[in-house]
Amino acid sequence: MIIANLSFADSFTCSKDYTEGNSRLDLLQKSYQGVLTLEGKFSQRSYLSALQVEEKSSGILWLEKPGLMKWHYQEPEEYYYLIKEQTFSQYLPLDQQVTINNFGEVTLSDLPTSFLMGLGELKQDFKLDRSCWNSEEQIILMMSPKELKNQDAGLSKLNLLVKKEDSSLIGAQIVDLTDNITEIKLSELKLNQEFKSSIFTLNYPKDTFINDNRAK
Repeated sequence: MIIANLSFADSFTCSKDYTEGNSRLDLLQKSYQGVLTLEGKFSQRSYLSALQVEEKSSGILWLEKPGLMKWHYQEPEEYYYLIKEQTFSQYLPLDQQVTINNFGEVTLSDLPTSFLMGLGELKQDFKLDRSCWNSEEQIILMMSPKELKNQDAGLSKLNLLVKKEDSSLIGAQIVDLTDNITEIKLSELKLNQEFKSSIFTLNYPKDTFINDNRAK
């Protein structure tokens, strides 16, 4: 499956209302529950509000439920993120450094990531504020956290991009309380393939510096 190359602005901008958002949210959850593994390309836009700086990146994503996720950023600079056993690891080949943290201490909010990793329920954690079509006839589900404790973690909005034909997830936009924005779009998805266990490891030279911030 290859997704059209939309601009980020078009992807997450409403062109007209969609009146069956709650039903579509149920279909999205059901569709995604059938996904056990996922491999695909991603493109990402990150906007830092305070600096008014926009960064774009792209790479390959692997996911296996429950609880395994690896991001290989290829452009503009190569680096890796690995989520495994409630641990978040980042490998920067150019700096020859690996940083390891507890998963919950480094993410904007664990709610969107928990859903992707098969650990969360959207309707349990979020309320649907609005649903609409974008200019390419894809559905945007615009949500916010239900509880204040989730907002304390920094998450303000979660907007999901859904394919109309099969209710599959093809993108997400995360907005925090300071208006920083992270947008991700998925393409060329391969679902429910068997992965080798080595996929969810980081391979680096022996002389790489390891910065382990987990509690001893």
